[in-house]
Amino acid sequence: MSVDIQHILSNMQAGLQDQAAKVKEATKHRDNFAQNIAKLEAQLNETKVVMDELEKVEEGRNIFKLLGPCLVLQDKEIAMQTIKNRHSHMSSELKK
Repeated sequence: MSVDIQHILSNMQAGLQDQAAKVKEATKHRDNFAQNIAKLEAQLNETKVVMDELEKVEEGRNIFKLLGPCLVLQDKEIAMQTIKNRHSHMSSELKK
């Protein structure tokens, strides 16, 4: 009879260890997911700030885009469209 109890306890322990490993993996995925959401929300806020600042720019003023170490002249309409598209894409990603 004690052999049966030992076998049952051994099976229970193996099952608990398996479940603990699954919980650990799920926690890891949850933490990565939360970090990705936080990063996306920060980028979304930055994009909103850029949109707000671009709206304040008077027509005819120069707008520059940073590409690597270089500043490149960019049209305001194109810049706004690019930022709006980026904002829309990030918003839809957050809703998923």
